[in-house]
Amino acid sequence: MSPTPRITIRAATPADIPQMHQIYTLAFAPGVLFRTFYSSPTLSAQASAHGEAKLGADLQNPRYTFAVACLSPNSSSTYANTSSTSSTSAFTTPAPSAPSDLTPESSSVVAFAKWVEHHHPRPASEWDTPGEYTRDVVGPGVRLEPYAAFFGGLRDLRRRIVKGSPHFILATLVTSPAHQGIGAGTALLGYVLGRMDGVNEGRVVEAMKRWGDWNGGEEGFVRERVGKKVESKLLDCYLEASPAGYGTYRRAGFEDLDVLDLELGRWGTVMTDEERTAKAKTWGEGNGEGVGGKLREGRHRTVFMVRRGRR
Repeated sequence: MSPTPRITIRAATPADIPQMHQIYTLAFAPGVLFRTFYSSPTLSAQASAHGEAKLGADLQNPRYTFAVACLSPNSSSTYANTSSTSSTSAFTTPAPSAPSDLTPESSSVVAFAKWVEHHHPRPASEWDTPGEYTRDVVGPGVRLEPYAAFFGGLRDLRRRIVKGSPHFILATLVTSPAHQGIGAGTALLGYVLGRMDGVNEGRVVEAMKRWGDWNGGEEGFVRERVGKKVESKLLDCYLEASPAGYGTYRRAGFEDLDVLDLELGRWGTVMTDEERTAKAKTWGEGNGEGVGGKLREGRHRTVFMVRRGRR
């Protein structure tokens, strides 16, 4: 009997970029959006080189934080196979205080995450700006119109909902198709949310030091006022859920905020027979109906979600 797969989490390094790009491509190439963005079912050598260069640039950008999940059968990591659980406890694992505290480089990369942490409010000049979707930015082989419609639409949701408030945003979470269901994505999501919970714990302590020594009025009144002030300091985590990832994020405690529905037929994309049997996982049917209503035929849905900060 083979050992239960164990997952270790560590900071991404430049040496991981080829594996990360391959994972991203293998995970999304069979998908609806890939067919819409690219006229060819496979990436050209130039497009692959551009993708790896973009990952490398983001990895060096202090704005972004990357972590990878490694399959390590002999590891003593606390991240075991959690893919079958329906509890949210697997997503609130305490995390190290900084990415540099992650476990040393080991084993093969099977998933990765990229996120942004904004601990302080930002001026409008930093967030209220349009995206740039030129050929030089998005790379060769990409159809610019659907690409800009999708990523520009997601950017507009962030600008309208999140604005310049302090927050976490999970930009990418992707697992190798060959390693789906072993808990790698769950472990990475747990790490990111654990980091956010750790940051929020520090903000709560600081807020209580500032406001928690009030002694006037009734105790309940003071506690209520302090509690509201503390909650106003908590960071939330936002993300855009693909049809395939939506269920995982719901189980992790994320709530629906809004949707981006795109009529992909405008660019010649139609639903295949295989996709029609699993619309929720491929086109997003049934997802986010509380905020976006029923998905119309021929439209693809991405759900903008939030997991509120906790104290």
